[in-house]
Amino acid sequence: MAAHNVKTLIYSSTCATYGEPDTMPIVETTPQIPINPYGKAKKMSEDIILDFSKKSNMAVMILRYFNVIGSDPEGRLGEAPRPELREHGRISGACFDAASGIIPGLKVRGTDYPTADGTCVRDYIDVTDLVDAHVKALGKAEPNKVGIYNVGTGKGC
Repeated sequence: MAAHNVKTLIYSSTCATYGEPDTMPIVETTPQIPINPYGKAKKMSEDIILDFSKKSNMAVMILRYFNVIGSDPEGRLGEAPRPELREHGRISGACFDAASGIIPGLKVRGTDYPTADGTCVRDYIDVTDLVDAHVKALGKAEPNKVGIYNVGTGKGC
């Protein structure tokens, strides 16, 4: 990065670095105890970035995403998986299929969570809001400082 004169780094991380916290809500200071390889890899990357930042004057922003959903509102970007992949694809594809009448509805798996209806609660954030978060992070980044932010709505559904 130094060889290419990079002055600002915005790292796309994940809430998976928190694992299964004992308390809610999840805040930036919640202990990071990832429980899967994805969360562990993202945590390791964060640690490397934080170590590097101590020896540089780079502006660093770490954004920990929650569950990203959606696509470009004008349909120029986004997922378009083959129909045979949609059954095991992302929720956005399944929602599209249900809204288009390709499938009769959505299957909700997991009914043993400690919630009113037994289903899992997730914090979804639209991809366009995520883009906005990146633009704001770029504007707020300061040399020789690190900012760590959870990026979600703060509401589960």
